[in-house]
Amino acid sequence: MGLEADLMRLQSQIAQAQKSLVETNDAVLMQEFGLYTPKYDFATSELYKDRLQAIRSQQKDMIRAKSAATGNTNWQVNGSTAQGQKMVSDMQKLLIRAFNSECDEVISKIKFNNIDAGVKRISTSRDAISKLGQREQEILELRFFQGKTQMEVSAEIGISQAQVSRLEKHALKQIRKEF
Repeated sequence: MGLEADLMRLQSQIAQAQKSLVETNDAVLMQEFGLYTPKYDFATSELYKDRLQAIRSQQKDMIRAKSAATGNTNWQVNGSTAQGQKMVSDMQKLLIRAFNSECDEVISKIKFNNIDAGVKRISTSRDAISKLGQREQEILELRFFQGKTQMEVSAEIGISQAQVSRLEKHALKQIRKEF
């Protein structure tokens, strides 16, 4: 009885997969002729332009409200909270610029058949930049505010000493560039 139920379940799954395959093949065929289902429902280019302006306005508001990127603002540099906050602010600017540059690069190559890949690349970039920013901040905190060696930092955060050195140099180079 169990085998028959498994067989019926598998046959049902195969039938569903075949139906999806036919639908996918049909969509690809239509795309080859320039017919595809739009991802966004804008009746005119003016509506599209208005939506882009609204998004840009929202981004500007987030930057003004300092919510576009976050960071630990309790840092001190040379005993100064103000200098620590400036360093965090500069790092946030750097991360936002890196993300925007990546988005511009992806968007410049978007076509009807690679939208999902572009969205995935932007999401992956957001996650990587966020993680990199956190890791660089963590390294700077451990190295310069807690006085740990690169070897101690590498053991604590689980990366090689060489990676700590590279990330530290990169972060310091970017901070110097901002000053």
